[in-house]
Amino acid sequence: MIHDLKIFPEHFRDVRAGIKTAELRLNDRNYQSGDVLVLREYDQETGEYTGEVETRTVTHVLAGEQWLQSGVVMLSMSENKICTCCWGTGTDPWPVNDEGPLRYVRCGQCEGTGEWEKRGERDGN
Repeated sequence: MIHDLKIFPEHFRDVRAGIKTAELRLNDRNYQSGDVLVLREYDQETGEYTGEVETRTVTHVLAGEQWLQSGVVMLSMSENKICTCCWGTGTDPWPVNDEGPLRYVRCGQCEGTGEWEKRGERDGN
C-alpha cells in the first residue's frame, strides 16, 4: 500500500540525509511491512507543500502499549528510495479518466539502469 504523508522540513532533511530511518505515526492507516511511504515536505508557516518528496519502504512496524502509546506505531524505513514515477510497479498509479493506466518502462530507481520512459500506448498494447 502507498501512504502519502506530510513531513515537516526539519524531519524531511534528516530523512533525505539518511539520518532519520524511523517515523512515529498514529496507526490510522494500518501500516504494514512492505508499505511505501511518500513523504512530502510540508511547510507549517506557509501551510503549503514545498514540492520536495522522498519515498521509503516500511521494513518493520513496532506497535504495542508496552513500548508506545495506544494507537501509535514506529515505522522503520529503508534507506533505498522507491521510484516516484511508478512506485516500483511499472504502471501509472493514478490513471486519468477512464482511459486506463499508462504502462511505464521501469526507471533507474526501479531497476538500477536506464532513464524513466513512458510508453505512449495505453494498456492492452
